[in-house]
Amino acid sequence: SRGLDRAKHLFSLKVKMQPHLASLVCCSETTQSCRRAQLFCKIYLCLLAKKLTYGIISGKGGDLLYPFLRDLLSDKKGGTVFTCFGPWHWCYILLVAAAITATWRFLKNRSQNIRRKTVEFFLSAAFGLYIADFFLMPFAYGSIDIEKLPFHICTAMCVACFVSRYTPRLGKYRLHFTLLGFLSNLVYLIYPAGVMWHQAHPLSYRAIQTLLFHGTMTIYGFLTLVFDEAGLQWGQFRRDLTVIAGMTLWAVFGNALYTENLPGYNWFFLLQDPFYILPSHIAPFVMPILNVVLFFAAELLLYVLFGVLRKKLHPIPNSEGREIRG
Repeated sequence: SRGLDRAKHLFSLKVKMQPHLASLVCCSETTQSCRRAQLFCKIYLCLLAKKLTYGIISGKGGDLLYPFLRDLLSDKKGGTVFTCFGPWHWCYILLVAAAITATWRFLKNRSQNIRRKTVEFFLSAAFGLYIADFFLMPFAYGSIDIEKLPFHICTAMCVACFVSRYTPRLGKYRLHFTLLGFLSNLVYLIYPAGVMWHQAHPLSYRAIQTLLFHGTMTIYGFLTLVFDEAGLQWGQFRRDLTVIAGMTLWAVFGNALYTENLPGYNWFFLLQDPFYILPSHIAPFVMPILNVVLFFAAELLLYVLFGVLRKKLHPIPNSEGREIRG
């Protein structure tokens, strides 16, 4: 179009301004040539901004941005492939473990206010990674992946943790969402099936985003369960059972809502176990009950584990501001 041609013509002034750019570097600010160079540079920047703005408004900017982001974020085929418990997998696991250790050492002698803000930072980071992924999927995968909707336990608990932290009515379930989120994201971090199925490069966007999200949720869960003022209480374990049962019903709803033709989606592995051990005609009747039983049993073990960790790792500030161990 006429406007685009004009913008291209203005942008071509870059070549003419090279001498002025050089004089801007070499001369003193008091000289006339320097002032002239500054004027031309301001004009050049204005024209460049006008070109980019016009490109975005007219839709022509996508001719440059889309190929760049697609090449940057799309899966890299060939070469090294991410494998379970391969060198790159261990690197990601060790990075998360190092982050947990470093953050715990930083927080162990800090006030409860600093601990709360740090925990909220990790939760906000995880939630931000999850939301940003929907905007980057078209470049990385070619379209928005419906599988990433919050019907899997990891993504659903991220949203539940974020909402419950800022919603008083759900506040009583906050630690129970966190416990289930920590467990599920830790399991995924150990066995990242979604990354392995796609044969992704260890440094591709798919691998980095997926493992960074689950790693951040794991860090958030660990720090919350260790440093939270209330902590897990054995008398409230029924809430954990309620959360797991609610998650199961939520996944059933998602599977039914987004499935047009069988086999459809398999959120929370309700229709088929992740290792394909059970026959396909039996799995839908067994997996919902098996998920509830296994996750609830694992959470009871975490009650014991975090009860011990809180006594050993959680310095509690007393009324005088000093730290005591309790």
